[in-house]
Amino acid sequence: MSSWTFTIEDFLPCTANQLLSRHPCTRGKLKRADFERVWYASRAVPEASKPRRVSVTFVYPKGERMRDVDSMQKSLLDALVSTGCLVDDHPKWCQLGPWESVRGQARATVVTLEDL
Repeated sequence: MSSWTFTIEDFLPCTANQLLSRHPCTRGKLKRADFERVWYASRAVPEASKPRRVSVTFVYPKGERMRDVDSMQKSLLDALVSTGCLVDDHPKWCQLGPWESVRGQARATVVTLEDL
């Protein structure tokens, strides 16, 4: 079973509330920004051709308020599909592994993809 892990420094995906409460043009900019950060960090990950498990760790520095993990799933999964890291975010193609928030030195998002 192949797996890949990549870290996106100083990055947390936009939340579902940010996407729902913004003007459509602003939503597009938020999603595009997430796509670009994920694309750049995941360049070494081969394009998906079979289902993958996605596990994510959100790292928050001391003193920063932690977001709900599920609030960032939509934007991050959409970015992973757009970059080719996932075939689709449908349960047939994407199995969710652990998604967690931890404290660390600096803000980051750590994504692990595993072929199933």
